[in-house]
Amino acid sequence: MIQEQGSFAVGGSVTTAPGTFDPIKQGAYNPAGTDPAGQIRHLPIYSNNGTASIHPEPGGGTSWLPSCLASCQTASRGPKMTGRRPMTPELERALKRHTQWFGSYKASGELKKIQVWLVVNGGQIEFLTPGNSYKVKRARKNPRVMCYVGSKDGPAISGTAQIITDRSEVARVYRGYWKTHPLRMAIVIGLRLWIEMLLNKRVVVRVQPDEPNPLEGLTDPAT
Repeated sequence: MIQEQGSFAVGGSVTTAPGTFDPIKQGAYNPAGTDPAGQIRHLPIYSNNGTASIHPEPGGGTSWLPSCLASCQTASRGPKMTGRRPMTPELERALKRHTQWFGSYKASGELKKIQVWLVVNGGQIEFLTPGNSYKVKRARKNPRVMCYVGSKDGPAISGTAQIITDRSEVARVYRGYWKTHPLRMAIVIGLRLWIEMLLNKRVVVRVQPDEPNPLEGLTDPAT
């Protein structure tokens, strides 16, 4: 592998003076109209920490690709842009509280908010609640819901609710609660939740946020 050092950006170019390393002779991409006196290569160059690499392609040619393309991050320190709407700083702070005001709609159209905990699993908001609660009954009739993260008037995420009764899913969210609220689980809530789970009285409410999903790909706490 040939390593070239520099500070290139995506879509940049490399100029080789006569008598130096010539990418064309090495099978690199050769655009039309190359200047023989100073061969300018408009190559798809990527740099992370100033390093770019030449990698072989199927068929014998080579192209400029980053050696860490699959794992390295861009120099930006902002929200990750992995196919989701950028997460605002306000939402990022609110998620750390692992609580929400869950809003479901009454038959009259009124939005009823109830404070509950939350975990995030693969971009979906989840929480435990009694299977016979009014919020579950409302969500079964009208799955359109609102999640106000962190506080009663926190960042709002609209989505579609699903009621999950599978005991392994209930147990997974229960374990997540021990990571997000360990003190309250140990002192007050943990034993009661466990007994209700054994009696099949607890369900998971899972909310799939509308697109674009600001939580896409996020799992918190990590499993």
